[in-house]
Amino acid sequence: MTASVTSMAFASNTFQTTTVTNTGSISLTAESYSVTVSKPAFGSPTVKVYQCAVAWTANKCSGGAGTQVGATLAANSTTTITSSTSLGPGASLYLQVEPNGVSAPITVGLSPRVTSPTQLRAAVKTNQ
Repeated sequence: MTASVTSMAFASNTFQTTTVTNTGSISLTAESYSVTVSKPAFGSPTVKVYQCAVAWTANKCSGGAGTQVGATLAANSTTTITSSTSLGPGASLYLQVEPNGVSAPITVGLSPRVTSPTQLRAAVKTNQ
């Protein structure tokens, strides 16, 4: 699994997006992300991660807000969040990182990972 952006810098409450693509040959029944939010010089910003099945347009997921993945994340933390959306080989999922309360620059690191064997769906074998 790959993400097109793994580190995002925020100096304000502006949202940023990234694409996660299953580059493997096995379908995933769920995806996990290790999210690290840096400690700002001052303030206590929070971050939310949302997913969408299509690319984000003007901070909207097909006109809606998308689906939040995990809980609201605090500054100076590393948390693993998990999406329950299936992702087949070659398929993509679109994430939007939404900070709140940013008054000093922060960095958000996003690292996709499989944390459990139950997140993998075995390939179906057929007799041809």
